[in-house]
Amino acid sequence: TPDVVFRADDDGPDEGVCIYLDGLSAHIHGNAETAARDQVIRAWLRNSDYTVIEITASQLDDVKAMRRHFRKLAQYLGQRDVRSRISEDDSWFQPKA
Repeated sequence: TPDVVFRADDDGPDEGVCIYLDGLSAHIHGNAETAARDQVIRAWLRNSDYTVIEITASQLDDVKAMRRHFRKLAQYLGQRDVRSRISEDDSWFQPKA
């Protein structure tokens, strides 16, 4: 199950962007069997016209990586103005202290 699913206004029930946050639970994501199952599910989603964004725990504190992920999400959702603002202004980014 994705951590979050976003759908554009014109998406059907079997379309959207699935976001996965990886590496936040070592006992889940550190397990080779779980990782293999996750890859099969994500491949199925991609082959079924979903967009899949995978964000690793280490990327949560990386402004460049998060900018890339959020730009991709904004583009998919048709939010071109948001996509541009993400590139121009980093005030939205708040890394862990």
